Amino acid sequence: MARVKTFDQHEVLEKAMQLFWTKGYYDTSVNDLVKHTGLSRSSLYDTYGDKHRLYILALKKYQEDMGSAMKKLVESADSIKDTLNQLFRMAINDSLEDKFNRGCFMVNTSVEVGHRNEEIGNLVRANQDDIEKAFRKAIKKGQKTGEISKKHKSKSLARFLFNTYAGLKVNAKHNPSQKQLENIVNVALSAID
Repeated sequence: MARVKTFDQHEVLEKAMQLFWTKGYYDTSVNDLVKHTGLSRSSLYDTYGDKHRLYILALKKYQEDMGSAMKKLVESADSIKDTLNQLFRMAINDSLEDKFNRGCFMVNTSVEVGHRNEEIGNLVRANQDDIEKAFRKAIKKGQKTGEISKKHKSKSLARFLFNTYAGLKVNAKHNPSQKQLENIVNVALSAID
């Protein structure tokens, strides 16, 4: 007779995501996952497979939670300049308020694991492509209305803004100076004038 799972799989996935985000893939052991999630080793393996599979699921959850929210914000913008400013200021505030100084889970993954594992690398690239497409769509809209300069192609600006966002999260991890981070944002946003 099959056992009935007596735990909330979404809650466990959230806990695993938080642990991977804080410690990284290589510094998180299966024992850490067992301790942090409260599951037995056998329940962890039976439900999620191995550590790698759980990491993939955690990364997809992060992408769904954070990436989707970012895309929706940008795509629904009335003023792309104001929305980008808001998005970057939120990134600064989130980074400065994070007591673990974790940065962005997707960016961390890109640096730590993405170049070593094809499946994870593909997931990171797909996330980047999705966000760049959302930026590009909003930039085109802003260029059409005259809010954003046509000096640069929308695709180039979208890549630049994504790269600035990712770089901002990395910089905030190692040098969490509000003044420096705001300076980065101010210069970046001047590129769309």
